[in-house]
Amino acid sequence: MKLLLTLITIILSLTGGREYFAESSPFFCKGCAGDDIEYGGGCSIYCLVGPSEILSNSELDEINKNTYLAQNAHDFDVNSCWAYRQKGNEKLTYIFNFNDENIAINALSIFNGYYKSQDLWEKNGRIKKMTLYINGVEHGDIYLLDQREHQIVSLENIPFRSDTPLILEFEIIETYKGSKYDDICLTELTFQGIGHH
Repeated sequence: MKLLLTLITIILSLTGGREYFAESSPFFCKGCAGDDIEYGGGCSIYCLVGPSEILSNSELDEINKNTYLAQNAHDFDVNSCWAYRQKGNEKLTYIFNFNDENIAINALSIFNGYYKSQDLWEKNGRIKKMTLYINGVEHGDIYLLDQREHQIVSLENIPFRSDTPLILEFEIIETYKGSKYDDICLTELTFQGIGHH
C-alpha cells in the first residue's frame, strides 16, 4: 500500500496534478521605492520581459467599439477584457520569447470577470477553474474566486529557458454563471516573478 501511494505521488508530480488557489490581494503593489502605486505600475518582472504573443481560440466580436481580444487580458487596463461565448475547450495562450534561466514566473495576477463595473461583472460569466500547460505539458489546475477583487495565484517557479520559448496555456475547465449573459470574461491575467531587479 505504501509503495502504491508513493507511485501515485510520483505520477501526479510528473503529469500535473497540482492545484493552485487564488487569494484576494490589495489593488495596489509596492514600487521600487516601497510606495503604494496603482495596478500596472512600478518595478516588476516586466522591467525585463513580457509575452511576445497572446492568443485565444475564441473571442467575442467587437460590440459598440469595444473589443474582446485575447490581448485585452494583458493590457493593464481594468476597463477592457477578453471575452468569449462558452463552447468548450477555450484556451488563452501566452508566448514568451525570452531566454534567461535566472528569471522565473512565480505568481499570476488576475482580475476575474468583466471588472469595468459591478453591474457588468454580475451579468457576465467568470472563470472558476483552468488548467495550466507549460510548453504543452499539463502542470496543474488553478481555482479562481468568484469575487470582484484583485486575485493572486502563487505558483512553483516557472523558469525561462535558454533553448526554447516559454509557452503558458490556460484551458478553461469550469465557469461561474453570469446573471444575464452566457459570455465568459477575464479582465486581466498578468505575471509576477523573481530574478528582476
